[in-house]
Amino acid sequence: MPKIKTFILLALFALCLSCSGGGGGGGSSPEPLRIGVLLPLTGEENLGWKNVLDWAAEDINGAGPAAGRKIELVYADTAVEGISDGSNRLLADDSIKAFIGPNTSADMEEVASRFIRKKQVLVTPSATSEDIFKAYGGKKYIWRTVESDTAQLEVMFTLAKTRGVRTAALVTSWDSYGSTFFNWFGFLAYEAGVEPVGIARYESGSVDCKPSLDKALASTPDVLFAVALHTDMVACIDSYAEEISPDTRVIFSDGAFLPEILTKMGQEAEGLEGVIPSEDPASGFEAAYEARFGSRPSPFAANVYDALLLLAYGLEGSQGEGGEALADSLIRIADASGEPKIVWGKENIRAALDAIAEGNIPDLAGASGPFDYDLEYHTDPLMNYYNHWVVENGGFVEKEFYTTGDGRDYGAGAANQNASESLRQVFAQTPGPAEPRTGLWALIVAGSNEWGNYRHQSDALAQYRLLKKSGLGDDRIILVLADDIAGNPANPYPGVVQYVEGGENQYEGVRIDYNLSSITASALIDILTGNQSETLDQVILSGPGDNIYVYLSGHGNQSGFFVDSPDPLSYSQGALLTPQALNTALNAMNASDKYRQVLLVVEACHSGALGQTLTAPNALLLAAANPYENSLAANRREIDGVWLADQFSYEFWRAANENPSMTVMESYLWTYSRVNGSHVTLYNHQNFEGVASVELKSFIAQD
Repeated sequence: MPKIKTFILLALFALCLSCSGGGGGGGSSPEPLRIGVLLPLTGEENLGWKNVLDWAAEDINGAGPAAGRKIELVYADTAVEGISDGSNRLLADDSIKAFIGPNTSADMEEVASRFIRKKQVLVTPSATSEDIFKAYGGKKYIWRTVESDTAQLEVMFTLAKTRGVRTAALVTSWDSYGSTFFNWFGFLAYEAGVEPVGIARYESGSVDCKPSLDKALASTPDVLFAVALHTDMVACIDSYAEEISPDTRVIFSDGAFLPEILTKMGQEAEGLEGVIPSEDPASGFEAAYEARFGSRPSPFAANVYDALLLLAYGLEGSQGEGGEALADSLIRIADASGEPKIVWGKENIRAALDAIAEGNIPDLAGASGPFDYDLEYHTDPLMNYYNHWVVENGGFVEKEFYTTGDGRDYGAGAANQNASESLRQVFAQTPGPAEPRTGLWALIVAGSNEWGNYRHQSDALAQYRLLKKSGLGDDRIILVLADDIAGNPANPYPGVVQYVEGGENQYEGVRIDYNLSSITASALIDILTGNQSETLDQVILSGPGDNIYVYLSGHGNQSGFFVDSPDPLSYSQGALLTPQALNTALNAMNASDKYRQVLLVVEACHSGALGQTLTAPNALLLAAANPYENSLAANRREIDGVWLADQFSYEFWRAANENPSMTVMESYLWTYSRVNGSHVTLYNHQNFEGVASVELKSFIAQD
């Protein structure tokens, strides 16, 4: 009996150890890998996100699990909770390793900085504004499984080109969604060899398309690209475009791919067409989705599946750690190109996880395409698939698939692409002027005011400090500035104007000659031509041996450059500096021997318009963009979201700072190859002596 009792007691003790996780490796299951989800699970923006994510988690947990731990999803319905409150609640939970969402660009812009400050990875499957890449690219915590809408617009042009179009127009909204299409329309049109003949925007939430379409369709373009998110606006654009320009083909963006369109418009929806991000047609995702849910994939279904799959792969590489370890693991996965190539499929997940665990990261792909990312900044995938859809017989019908990325530089995402080398200008190798330079003058102008235009004044101040650093005195520099940035109540650093985050104070030691509010376009011409008056005592008093450097930063359109305007769409009477007025003034100066050579550098949307009619001898204009394009901002400051610079001006400033001995032509080549979203262009080079031999320092340095 004692032996039996002893045996029973030992058995019970062993059982207790097993149940409590002690002894012999029979412990309880490890803690799950908790992933926070910030997406609308109810309402009209619910695209079935939860169904797809639960499916993805089931596949990963069944095949894996990742890092030996099950995936557990923690949901916040942003349609109910709101993106701000939902983000704060989930970020407060230290057990959550990473996050998926949000679904819109506006929501991403509202909360992304919180995740960066907390060093938490956030992957969005559907927020497509280019500003996400510009603002957060390279900061390693913000990722997407969908390209920016720059790629979608590329596909719209590709589709239009297959139909032989030669002219195009755009109508888009004044919001985060519509801005990417607006910013990149001119650039991509030029790249595609299509003439942009109309562009118009409408207020977000508006259902009246007529004023915008009257403007966009005035020239009867071959195709209209229509960007709309709401059924009423889609219906308005479709019917009114048919009424006023029946021969214009209308191609909608992904925002028009709405089930409500079919019920609201009924028979009128027949023939609607557009593009939308899709799964890789060779992945098998569509068939798997239909087998599980009984319908074709909903919009962004492949992208949201991939958001969780990418995080699972990253967590395998970080051994289950979130934060910086996960971000670094994602970078290694994004940069990997090892063998074998492992494509999407439930049956392939285990092999991918094992390879990552062994340190031999293969070339991985998801349902939406390869997990290959921008090599410089990450954040954005290098390619996606898009589906051309048409409404036929009361339903959305797939017509063909398109891929993106083929025409770009290797390793560059859609929002990081530069102008094509094939469109780069070629210049004659002519000598510079025979007579040496005897003096130098400069006119620096920031043509806008108000806090939202911070970058224009910081651009101008950076140019001013460059000239001062190069030895030019204030008596030879005329600076025009609104001067409402350094002391602005919104400025987190009073008295400071930055050009890069944490950089030097560009405002220090500045001497402003004219406040912008006292200057008109004609006054600028008077300053340039040396026409002194009671109100203009500081002017350029140049002679035949003097070079003149003119720098303008602000807003513009195809009619010219705006002086004293905070609004990119309007200007007051007398505030427009026209190409004709500029050319007339420079020709008159040349006839009066008032300069040796003039270099004008213009930072503005459509800045090339100022150069189109320029004919004055030895006057050269370097424009940030051609007459059809926007010029884009750069250097976003994290603390307040302000853009500190314009990209072209910043790159030109870098070139002049780092190598003032480069030629004017070399400065063009430098900026052309580094600026995204516009074609830097030199105007009147055929009338300028030595574009390939005259050095920048002859315009920016005293000695």
